[in-house]
Amino acid sequence: MFINGFHGDLSEMYCVGEVDEDGKDLIKVTYTCLNEAIKICKHGEKLSKIGGIISEIATSNGYSVCPYFVGHGIGDEFHEAPQILHHHNYATGLMLDGMIFTIEPVLCEGSSEIVHWDDNWTVVTADSKRSAQVEHTILIRKDGAEILTC
Repeated sequence: MFINGFHGDLSEMYCVGEVDEDGKDLIKVTYTCLNEAIKICKHGEKLSKIGGIISEIATSNGYSVCPYFVGHGIGDEFHEAPQILHHHNYATGLMLDGMIFTIEPVLCEGSSEIVHWDDNWTVVTADSKRSAQVEHTILIRKDGAEILTC
């Protein structure tokens, strides 16, 4: 979305038709990763902590985290700094009061390696197993984070 000169970004996952329990669990754990990562966000916190919490939850549930897609800053440019890594990392940088960015983890049932299709848009896992991605845009405050998307 683009409103009054500023961008926003959001992604949701929905089950369509009959979805097995493994597929539902993949989506549920991806939402858990997003929500738990948001909970740790506040002024002065390390940006790398986001990837740490997502990786911990994903791997403890048997999933891998795709490192090729990142969250990003939001403002008058669509993909601004900082990059938000969703896997375990040692990136420097702190969350600051007033900062707006996305958290958008991609979890995979198997390998997190990806293949780009010839249409220059579609991306699939190299092993053809399922993945899930969800996203919110958040605003950092001194005492936590405010979710700007719904």
